[in-house]
Amino acid sequence: MWHMPLESPFAACMEVMNECTIIFLTYGQLCFTDFVPEEDTRSVIGYVYMGVSIANILVHLIFLVLASSHKVKLMFRK
Repeated sequence: MWHMPLESPFAACMEVMNECTIIFLTYGQLCFTDFVPEEDTRSVIGYVYMGVSIANILVHLIFLVLASSHKVKLMFRK
């Protein structure tokens, strides 16, 4: 985060969140191999994997809805 190649600090933070999520999920895929021998543990890891994915999607949807509603509000004020 020393260099800000994106337009706003918010966009940079969202990009960092995406990168962290991708790294976490990529490393999490190793747990679905024979590296983790117990099926119950793989099942729990699967739920965590889905939770992280859904959380990332929800964060993006929330900010998408907020930005869209703000644009609609400005459009109606004109």
